[in-house]
Amino acid sequence: MARSAQKPQRDMRLLSRAEELQALSYRTDVFAAAAALESEAIGADDHLVASLSAQLIGHTWLHRGDLEASHAALRRALAHSHLADDPDQEARVQTSLVRLHLLAGDLPAAEASGRAAAKSARGVDAACLGMELAVVAERSGRLETALAAFDEAEAVLEAAGDVLTTARLRFNRAVVLAQLGRLADAERDTERAAAVIGAGGGTATALVALNRAWLAALAADVPRALALYDDALAVAHAADMPVGLVLRDRADLLSAVGLWSEAIEVAQAAVDSLDRASPADAAEARLILARALLGGGRAGAASDAADTASVAFTAQGRPAWAARARLVRFSAVLRSGSVTGDVTDGALAAVAALEHAGLCTEATEGRSLAARLAIAAGRPVPKSLLPLVPPSGPPWVRAGVWLAEAQRRLAGGDRGGARRAVLAGLRPLDDLRAMLGSVELRSGVADIASELGELGVVLAASGSSTRLLLIWAERRSAAVQHHSPCRPDPQLSEALAALRAAGGRLAAAGDNDEETNAIRALAGAEADVRRLARRTQHVRGDGPAGRPPSASTRLAAVMDRTGASAIVRFVQVGGLLSAVVIDGGRVTRHELAGRDAIAAGTERLRFAVTRLAAGGPAAARAQGMLTATAEELDHRVLGPLRRRLDDRPLVLVPDGALDALPWRALPSLRAVPFCVAPSVASWSMAAERPTGRGAGVFVAGPGLAGADEEVRAAAAAWRPRAATVLTGGAASGDAVRTALDGAAYAHLACHGRFRVDNPLFSALELVDGPFTVVDLQLVSHAPAVVVLASCDAGRAHSVSGAEALGVAAGFLGAGSRTTVACVVPVADAAIARLAVDLTSRVSAGVAPAEALASAASLAIDTGDPTDQAAAFAVCCFGSG
Repeated sequence: MARSAQKPQRDMRLLSRAEELQALSYRTDVFAAAAALESEAIGADDHLVASLSAQLIGHTWLHRGDLEASHAALRRALAHSHLADDPDQEARVQTSLVRLHLLAGDLPAAEASGRAAAKSARGVDAACLGMELAVVAERSGRLETALAAFDEAEAVLEAAGDVLTTARLRFNRAVVLAQLGRLADAERDTERAAAVIGAGGGTATALVALNRAWLAALAADVPRALALYDDALAVAHAADMPVGLVLRDRADLLSAVGLWSEAIEVAQAAVDSLDRASPADAAEARLILARALLGGGRAGAASDAADTASVAFTAQGRPAWAARARLVRFSAVLRSGSVTGDVTDGALAAVAALEHAGLCTEATEGRSLAARLAIAAGRPVPKSLLPLVPPSGPPWVRAGVWLAEAQRRLAGGDRGGARRAVLAGLRPLDDLRAMLGSVELRSGVADIASELGELGVVLAASGSSTRLLLIWAERRSAAVQHHSPCRPDPQLSEALAALRAAGGRLAAAGDNDEETNAIRALAGAEADVRRLARRTQHVRGDGPAGRPPSASTRLAAVMDRTGASAIVRFVQVGGLLSAVVIDGGRVTRHELAGRDAIAAGTERLRFAVTRLAAGGPAAARAQGMLTATAEELDHRVLGPLRRRLDDRPLVLVPDGALDALPWRALPSLRAVPFCVAPSVASWSMAAERPTGRGAGVFVAGPGLAGADEEVRAAAAAWRPRAATVLTGGAASGDAVRTALDGAAYAHLACHGRFRVDNPLFSALELVDGPFTVVDLQLVSHAPAVVVLASCDAGRAHSVSGAEALGVAAGFLGAGSRTTVACVVPVADAAIARLAVDLTSRVSAGVAPAEALASAASLAIDTGDPTDQAAAFAVCCFGSG
């Protein structure tokens, strides 16, 4: 296009207005004013002002995520700048096009616009162009080049006093510094940018908030990172900015801490949000989706998503990112077990690309994966991958690298070295779990640790040391065994009250529309509770100091405490089940039946107890199945141990197939006092907790026939000790939580509800709604003994053998010594009779496990099927 022969007109009034709007370029509410100014400038034949206005419109569309509209506006701005015969403005518009092409994922076009701008850009304009090209270099994986370009541009911008552009440069440079592993420098740049931008809103404020959250995630400060992502999401909404960037990074953290299902959901939402607004960022979100799918066990879908991301990165000219995507696909191949030499070679090439880009953490992860692929393919680990041991990085990265090192040492015959590597990998995850107040997050992190723990157990099981097998079985259980109260959180208390109110509305809902609205409100309330619960931290959970004693240290203490009891620690290794018995200072190992046979027998026994509880003809038909199945399981599970047990009190620590077994239905345990614990360590530590000298608390929930009479009878049995009785409207969530704190004994006659979809929201029904597992996080001193006198309150779910989730398990996690609850749904009236008898015995000073054994024996002797079913279903958890 030929430039005009005459110098274009200049309207200083219009130019002044354009400059005022340019100063507000980070705000999205200037769109209408800019559009009006462009129209007026065209009418006045002032193409410079028209160009400035169209450029600002292009920026506004860019912030809103409409790349097509932004491109149209910037092309108009470029045409106007040409007609204005203003090379400086033309360079500025080309610089804006660099940013547009960058978001579109067209790096060659971004570089072409950069070359065009460089022909005439001078001074501050040249520095702004250098900043944009630095971002292009970062996206291309040329991190050191990007860092040098940022530093050069910063010097010019600072000298010119352009504080806003300097701030934008700094939070972009923080991304590069973080990828190079320089987190402290990245945090300093982010905070310097925030000091300039402030909290005035707009895209810049949203991006600073996002940087803060991302850096907290890289530093493994998970509660703070999640809270900051919430803040970033709110700021992005307020700035009318696409939220996909926040969702992308949040999904990455959720995946890193093992919350796979939610990570998949959030990552997919990020892809949907970014596909049109920023294809470059959408490709990154799709890569995160692939990782989440892989962690969630969907290897095929993960491989497809990783391939799609790899194609996009290659088309965008981003080889380092394409290498990241290929590594996810190779991880899926490793999960499938069909590793070939070609896959290993591909992983080595991807590692080389990451190392060339200077991506330290990603290269370290890639080396560990390549080593595991080589081992799986039967190859020696290439020397180029060594050493594997990471000097730093988030706990989940260090754990993964130590896993690869353990497998490498094992493949080389160094079993002792492999065990040490497994321990080194578990240690940073232990530290992370110890600081988390959220049971959900602890379980997610434990899922990440499961492969390391499993390898440790396999190594120990193949050796001759029974003590070592016991220690590794305890390490694999991965629960945070010590109780530390969480810091008070008024916001979480309010959210739990709102959740109960929403639950109450749902229970009272009438027509379909009312029910639909109530379900929607309940889902929103649960989302708020989950969000706030994840922010909680232990009062004494600030790093290594919060780590529980080692398994070997705890075992030494246990050996001195067993007394008249024997501990049976079941250990699942592959498809087989073993039992380790601790008795009088001796530790012995016994091989049991196959896992599948025991799991099938457990399901049959649970079904038979449920049918027995129904009474009538169903009970008569169930009796034969119950007797035969119970005898078969007794023979398989306890038969090989009988000489060691001698009808003494027992501590039973199940594993896998035995988690849901109604133990008292086994003939050997009908009259034996026993308790069930998630681990030997948790039993030992629960036994160290105070027995409690406070009042007894007796609570009747709504809709449970005879609950009021039951709790009054139980309270009367508790005398002469002090008793607090809460019935009717007095039994609200806040009142119950207050009464429980510091009590010696609690008898809760409430409907129990186990949530298979999310055990965190398993609950007891109170008059104002559900009293959930999360409520227990706010109880500083849980009752020493808790009796959950209703069906389904004792069910639990654990992730990869880790911390159990459910109401009964929640009380133990909150600090109770013992919880008595049902593991099979049975008749509430029968449980009530058993529970009142139990209360009377415990009040007289009998230990809960012994009291339950006596009460259950009487119930079995009645011959009433419902009483017998209750006796079989009720179990004593914790210390006994």
